[in-house]
Amino acid sequence: MAEVAGLLKLNQQTVRNMIDRGDLGAVRVGKRRIRVRQSQLDAFLAAGEMPAEPESDTEGESEAAELDPWGAVRNALGAVASAVDAEDQDALASALVELSDAVRALRD
Repeated sequence: MAEVAGLLKLNQQTVRNMIDRGDLGAVRVGKRRIRVRQSQLDAFLAAGEMPAEPESDTEGESEAAELDPWGAVRNALGAVASAVDAEDQDALASALVELSDAVRALRD
């Protein structure tokens, strides 16, 4: 994760928050380790999804989600594609749950 944070020129906690929100796909290895596959990072960068607001600004995050309600769907689709490319069943299952949640949020 430190390497990804360095490449993106972001704090490691920012990268963790992006993973927790589903903005950046990742795979959990064991109980505490998280890995970002190159294909997941490539999909993230290709989508151009960089946080526009500071991590502590939750009001800004909700405003950004209202401006682009399809952003979560795009992110989840990127994670699905990355999991398929990597042939990772666990990551695919997780990404499909994220996609389902994103679609459900569109309906609300």
